[in-house]
Amino acid sequence: LIRELLAFLRFLSSPIDNISFASFILGDIFTQATGLDRELLSGFLFEFNRKVSGTGGYLYREFRERFPGVWDAFISDFFRNVGFVSVYELLVSILERFDVFRKFSRFQGFFMHMLELVMDMEEESPDIKFFLENIESIPEKHLYVNFSDKNAIKVMTIHKAKGLGFPVVIVPFMEMNIKELGFGARRVKAPYVVYEKEEEAAFGLLRLDTKYAKFSPRIRRIYRREYVKSFIDELNVIYVTFTRARNELYIFLPVFSGKTDNCAVFLIPDPGKERGEKHDYGLKQEEEEPGRLAIPLPQYKDWVSALKEEFTGSGELDKRRSIERGRILHDLLSRVGNLNEEKSAQVLNRLQSVMDCEYPYVQDRNGYLKTVNNIFSSPQAKKFFYCGEGEKIFREKEFVDAYGRTFRMDRLLIDDTAVCVLDFKSSAENRKDSFSQVAEYKTILSDIYPDKKVSGFLLYMDTGEVEKV
Repeated sequence: LIRELLAFLRFLSSPIDNISFASFILGDIFTQATGLDRELLSGFLFEFNRKVSGTGGYLYREFRERFPGVWDAFISDFFRNVGFVSVYELLVSILERFDVFRKFSRFQGFFMHMLELVMDMEEESPDIKFFLENIESIPEKHLYVNFSDKNAIKVMTIHKAKGLGFPVVIVPFMEMNIKELGFGARRVKAPYVVYEKEEEAAFGLLRLDTKYAKFSPRIRRIYRREYVKSFIDELNVIYVTFTRARNELYIFLPVFSGKTDNCAVFLIPDPGKERGEKHDYGLKQEEEEPGRLAIPLPQYKDWVSALKEEFTGSGELDKRRSIERGRILHDLLSRVGNLNEEKSAQVLNRLQSVMDCEYPYVQDRNGYLKTVNNIFSSPQAKKFFYCGEGEKIFREKEFVDAYGRTFRMDRLLIDDTAVCVLDFKSSAENRKDSFSQVAEYKTILSDIYPDKKVSGFLLYMDTGEVEKV
């Protein structure tokens, strides 16, 4: 199934690739989605081969003439839009159009893994040719999908197997390594242990080593205590190992554990002997389907179709234009300082350069500058841009409230007695939310400047009107 998808991508990347197109239309994904019989398609391919033998020809053109309805419904959109969307969006649309996740639900793990590979490669390039070239040379380990079924061997540590049960358990290396004290990953030959200082009623840190234990009875007692703990831990691990099997248990018991004797040999006095009988699983049990967790099928949007429909409604376009216009006006006003220090004509010239350099795609750039100039000359807004001597101006100033939340205020004016915050809005459409936002700003500023009078205003950029909060 993955090869079929790759064949379709190769065809879309190079429509003259007749072999890839033939591989895809003969595959399960295409035949199940379209309902076309595989024998019918095979006959069509042989007929095409006889027709163009020695002269060459493009298979997809012949297919488009022979099956126009199928072409329009399943291939046409991808054929026309390849290269205009990323490989990920293209593949998601293919999976959705051919209903792959529903028709082949038991293999959805493989499709999801393919999407992950595409996403990883798109960090370097979204080009379809780049993906197809690199998927051929990708290391095999990246193609592996962990997909366990009933007839599979699970390899795991004894600790990971705790609490689980299996029909058959094989223990390849049954060892008891008491020499290394400690527990789990912390096992070392000479660990540090905490011990109680008898004469001082305090605790100390002791490094246990057999060479110290030979000369100190006290260290020998502590060493023996830790040895017993380690021995019991090993016994517990063996108990877990021996109780995982429901029907059959196979143990490989090496005589040595590293360079020393394997203590586990003493637990099984007669190694090499079989006990019990092999379990008869029967054909009926063998044929049973393994229980699977039902995973909901992923829902992906057909991006190719979505992009076609993107510009069908003028309302959505108008809304986007309005948001973009407000963002640009906001950016321009954030660059304006005190017009009593820098003349408005100079500021407008500077903003003209900003428009030309950062927004070259905007057609009506002069219209934006005209709107900004109207704000400067508006009787209501004028006082916020023509500031007095000693009045501090902050633009895009960030404050943090008592709960650790960060707020960025558009324009802040501070003098000896008062603090004024001005928030830019495109229009009065969401007036209630805007009022709440500025009211929150005022609360924050009142806590920071308790000795000053705090006021808040909304500037509607399109009209130049100002409203007090």
